[in-house]
Amino acid sequence: MFTPARRRGSEILDDPNADPALSLRSLRDIALANRFFGGRNAVVRTLRAVLDTRPAGGASLTLLDIGTGLGDIPAAAERVARARGVGLRTIGLERAPVLAGAPPTPCSCRSPPAASTS
Repeated sequence: MFTPARRRGSEILDDPNADPALSLRSLRDIALANRFFGGRNAVVRTLRAVLDTRPAGGASLTLLDIGTGLGDIPAAAERVARARGVGLRTIGLERAPVLAGAPPTPCSCRSPPAASTS
């Protein structure tokens, strides 16, 4: 078939002895992938569907994100809920201390500079 052979090994983010800088860089790459390839949008789309069924002024909601990384998905969910006037408490759990303590950083998504035509 077209599926590559399974590779065994450890994942950087699951290795407690991994270099903290490498782990943080990997997590930022994941946040960027979530933004571009739909991981974050899948959560936001589902949250919007849930919010659309709620009566106005209803009780606030709680979102638990296990393995939250840099918290990019809960942050996006909070923005959606706030824009719709719904209280949303987010709880993000991250087992790697270096990642849990990392400051949230927005994905810097810029297009490369245009090629010079001169």
